[in-house]
Amino acid sequence: MGYRRVILGLAAAALLAAAVGYAQHIKKGSVAVIRSEELDLDLNTGSTEMTGNVRVDIKGSYTATMTASSVSVAADLEKAQVLSFEARGPVKLVFDTTNKEGKPLHVVASCSQKATFSEQTMIATMEGNAHAEVTGAEAVVSQIESAKYDGDSMTIDLNQRKIKVKQATAEVHMAPEVAPPAEQGTP
Repeated sequence: MGYRRVILGLAAAALLAAAVGYAQHIKKGSVAVIRSEELDLDLNTGSTEMTGNVRVDIKGSYTATMTASSVSVAADLEKAQVLSFEARGPVKLVFDTTNKEGKPLHVVASCSQKATFSEQTMIATMEGNAHAEVTGAEAVVSQIESAKYDGDSMTIDLNQRKIKVKQATAEVHMAPEVAPPAEQGTP
């Protein structure tokens, strides 16, 4: 029974080290919580491999949730900086952020093969049966209420509010037109 406590203690320490390394990469004041069935952290190279029901939650100036079968992270431990972040499918990413005017943007994206996300550039790439649903899209274009995108692959640039889709199908819902108030005559 004692060896189980040692193993659990080591696993908890490794997970904490990975979470701290990732959390230091994201913006100050943000919190990252990482969960997985198995974690393999190499302190010599800065690489981390998480497998089995991986979930990453980030809360700060934006919120993001990612779920995947497995995730690889390459980091520079001396600088406490994540160099690359790759999730293998199926992958689901959920982002909530606002634009400069404070308008909300909600993106739910998924793919079957592989996804990458860079917190530094705020760009996500999705490969294999990529799908995204965007609501609060008036943060992108004032007349768009929501949109759905499907394709072989997709790049979502949250900073620039751009989506690039290969082999694309798009469904866009325009906001209802607001009629100007009727003029009232004098009696």
